[in-house]
Amino acid sequence: MKQSSLNILSIIAIAVLMLTATPAMATETTAPTLTEQDAQPVSFTVTESTLHVINGENMTLEIYSLTGTKVFSMKIDSPSKNIDLSNLQSGVYIVKVGKVVRKVCLK
Repeated sequence: MKQSSLNILSIIAIAVLMLTATPAMATETTAPTLTEQDAQPVSFTVTESTLHVINGENMTLEIYSLTGTKVFSMKIDSPSKNIDLSNLQSGVYIVKVGKVVRKVCLK
């Protein structure tokens, strides 16, 4: 009985070591790929009536009123962009840059 218990424990220990051990040599090398997670996140802030967008190059900026009406849209052409929104009325808007969506307040 003791010997069979030892054999089972030995098999379990070997299996655990095989599953947790890292290979000493890689079998294949691959070039790193850029994923959406690797990209710098888009961020934007509002100062009075100016929207500052960072890392939004080649993305579309869309601004919606709270009723869902699109009130502004443009293609962002540089990594850092300041957009004058003084033509919009004061209030709360939904701003979308790429896949990032935020609520902003214009004063």
